[in-house]
Amino acid sequence: MSDVLDIINNDCEDELVQLAAIALVLLIGVEEARQLRNSRHNEQRQYLCCQQFMPNPRMFTT
Repeated sequence: MSDVLDIINNDCEDELVQLAAIALVLLIGVEEARQLRNSRHNEQRQYLCCQQFMPNPRMFTT
């Protein structure tokens, strides 16, 4: 009986280790995907600063 309990206990520990490993891989994958998305997102957006604006053509028309 104790041998069976040891086998069951070892199987549970193995399952917990596997579950923890899967959770870790998922967490790392999600973090990598977030970083990749952020790096691509920032490259695509280019904001103009005030010096790059064209002058207003209607500024002196009244």
